[in-house]
Amino acid sequence: MSIKNLPADYLLAAQQGDIDKVKTCLALGVDINTCDRQGKTAITLASLYQQYACVQALIDAGADINKQDHTCLNPF
Repeated sequence: MSIKNLPADYLLAAQQGDIDKVKTCLALGVDINTCDRQGKTAITLASLYQQYACVQALIDAGADINKQDHTCLNPF
């Protein structure tokens, strides 16, 4: 995991439900509400891929549950 790829690694970890990697990325300073090119945040990706433990971890860490992507989709 490199600092340059940290946002992409963080989003992929959330999508895959890798809570430890998500927490590591957050500890390294990634913006909890960073998004991909489609505007999807980590919590949105975790929700879409049914990674509910990761969704809860992101909520506990302060992720914005109301942020929408470019198609107005939010985590819930």
